[in-house]
Amino acid sequence: MEQTNQLISTAEAAKFLGIKVSYLHKLMMRRVIPYYKPNGKLCFFDKAELEAWMKNVRVAS
Repeated sequence: MEQTNQLISTAEAAKFLGIKVSYLHKLMMRRVIPYYKPNGKLCFFDKAELEAWMKNVRVAS
């Protein structure tokens, strides 16, 4: 059974999205992408939220 609330690190999120970590940081600074910062230092991402975000930024062709 797959866990629905899988939290992943910044590096894992960048790899999952197919982007560089530096670009992911830009998206975070612009508050474009959802993330969690529970201890005020490390950032985590919910894999399901990233999938939903990717579906919402779809560009029509």
